[in-house]
Amino acid sequence: TTCMAKWSTRRRSGIAVAWLAIGLAAGGAPALETDPPYLTEAQQLAALPDKAILEVSLVADIDGDGHADTAILGGTAAQRRLVVWFGTQGGHEAPVSAPLGAPNSNTGASLDMDKGELVVLDATGDDVETRTIYRFRREPGVAGMRLVSIESERYRGREAVRLAWNLRTGAHEFA
Repeated sequence: TTCMAKWSTRRRSGIAVAWLAIGLAAGGAPALETDPPYLTEAQQLAALPDKAILEVSLVADIDGDGHADTAILGGTAAQRRLVVWFGTQGGHEAPVSAPLGAPNSNTGASLDMDKGELVVLDATGDDVETRTIYRFRREPGVAGMRLVSIESERYRGREAVRLAWNLRTGAHEFA
C-alpha cells in the first residue's frame, strides 16, 4: 500500500526543516529492515530551485526492487519538477528529475502508483480546466525513469478535448 502526503511548504535556505515521515503501509507500520531512511523535507527541497514549493510527495516501491523510493513534485511559479530518489539497501541513489508545466493559481497535483508506473496527475485552470496524467516507469538497465504515456483532457463548460499518447507503442487518440 502507498501513502501520500500533500502540503505546501516554502524552501528555507540553510535552515533544517522538520523530518518528513510517511509510512509505507496503512497505520504507519514500520519499514522493512532493508529500507533506506526517510528523506527529510529539507533534503527534498534541496533538489528544487530556491524558494520552491513542495506540492506533494510519495514514498513507495516505485521500481519494484523491494526498497522504498521517494518521489516529489514541486517548484517555483516559472517551472515545476518531478524528482525521484530510488532507495537501495545502503541509502538512496542520486535523484533523477523531469520538468513539468508551470503551475497557476488553481493547480492541484497528486502522485500515485498504478501497475508498476509512477502516475503524476496535474490539474490546472480556472474557466478552462486541464487535467494531465503523466506515467513514468523505471526499466531495467535504464538510468532514471522513462515517460511512457501522456493523457490530457481539457474542459470548458460542456466542451471537452482529450489527447492520449502511449509512448511505448506509439498509439494515440484525439477526441
